[in-house]
This record gives sequence, C-alpha cells and structure tokens, in this order.
Amino acid sequence: MRPMKTVSARRVATAAFGLLGPLSLATGCMVAEGEVCPAIGWVDTLTVRIVGDPAQVADVKLCTEAGCAPSATGPAPPGLQAVSLIPGAGAGEWRFALVTRPAEFSVRAYDRDGTVLHDAPAAPDWIRIGGSERCGGPSEATVEVEV
Repeated sequence: MRPMKTVSARRVATAAFGLLGPLSLATGCMVAEGEVCPAIGWVDTLTVRIVGDPAQVADVKLCTEAGCAPSATGPAPPGLQAVSLIPGAGAGEWRFALVTRPAEFSVRAYDRDGTVLHDAPAAPDWIRIGGSERCGGPSEATVEVEV
C-alpha cells in the first residue's frame, strides 16, 4: 500500500481557482461594485397585432432586404437572427422571439394563398421588462398591422 500524499493549501487554492475562475467569468462580468451582469443573453418579444380582419391572415413574417423569418427553407437573414414564432398568441396576434432587435425590418402579412396583404416598415417602441438599466435585459414591443 502506497502512503497518501499531502496536498498543500496553495495547490488546493490554485486548483479551485483553475476550475471556478473560468466559471465565474462565464457567468457574468463585473459592472459596478456588487452588480454582476449575466453573460447569458435574453430573448426579446415582438407582438404583431392584426387590425381589421385577422381571419384573412394566414402567416406573418419579419423581413429585411436579405429575406424573411421565420423561414422553413433556410436560416434567418442577417439582422433577424433566431426569430421564432411563439405559440399561443391571442386571436389576431403573432408573437415572435428575437435574440436581436433589428434596426430596420418590415412586417409582411400573407393570406392563405400566399398573397401579401401588408408589407410596411416597422418601428417598434421597445420596453425593457427585466434586467437592469446598466446591464440591459429582455424587452417587448407591439406593432400594429392593418389588413
């Protein structure tokens, strides 16, 4: 049987920092004394409210010059990363989850045949609903679309 080696306190501290140091850096960055901003992003929510006859609208997409999202045929265009439709919106509403707030985009509403009923630039007024002023946080906005 081999004798047990003793481990110095210095080695234990070095090993602990080696394991926990990167974890603490990955979970946040120091902003001000006592305040830590999470490194993990958040999801913003955009609600498109159909005004007029919502029953006409079969699909709604967010579009840039490079394409529209969500798309069943490919990735979202630049500026519209990770756009997805949130199920369970109310009647006449379409909700989208966004990981970026695009500077310029338009909202396109389609009927069942794929005809565009509405295509106009959107300028949502984003309201932060979580996080802090210093660190940012999730926001939500509503855009009305008339058909």
